[in-house]
Amino acid sequence: INTREPRFGYARTMVNLVGDANEKRILLIGGAGHSMARALEAQGAIVTEVEIDPIVVQVSDEFFGPIDGEVIVQDGRAFVEQSLAGVYDYVLIDAFSGPASVPAQMTTLEFFQAVGRILNSNGRMIMNFIGRTSGPRSNSFGALATTIGSAFNDAQYLDGRNIVFVASQVAMPDLGFDQAPTNGHLLSDDLNPIEIYLEEARSGFRFRR
Repeated sequence: INTREPRFGYARTMVNLVGDANEKRILLIGGAGHSMARALEAQGAIVTEVEIDPIVVQVSDEFFGPIDGEVIVQDGRAFVEQSLAGVYDYVLIDAFSGPASVPAQMTTLEFFQAVGRILNSNGRMIMNFIGRTSGPRSNSFGALATTIGSAFNDAQYLDGRNIVFVASQVAMPDLGFDQAPTNGHLLSDDLNPIEIYLEEARSGFRFRR
């Protein structure tokens, strides 16, 4: 039975965090399988999906079916920087360039500031991340959390099999998640050691659905 629900738990969490998606304008960065896009469209959302790899789009269309919304083949950061201000209610980020490896250009203060610019005044960014929240291999989480918190007035995270960040320029008391720590390395376009931190985090990490 096709329930139009994403298969992975983190993806279902991200969709559920949107809440009432009807007529919400949602930008989805990273669209393998179109699963989140289909689930959101089934709830009435207006989805724009950005995927850097045209083969991924082709395979997703062929095996899972195309979505109703626009699919753009482009780097996610480039699309964000070229978008108009205040357009989206939500920006969902599920982009990886390898096992547990977030594209470096989508981890910096400048990127998250650009995401904040294209959200409306009450908009929220929701981002999937794989890492460790504590211990000697948690530098990638600490740096990303600190950087997101520097770009948004409220940054929270849910620690499960995957880490899901939620950030907004307005307070989000409805979530009740943990506040993103602010004692990590601030990642910028000029100084961004995220790939070193991600390699540390991947050491001995077991991937689970």
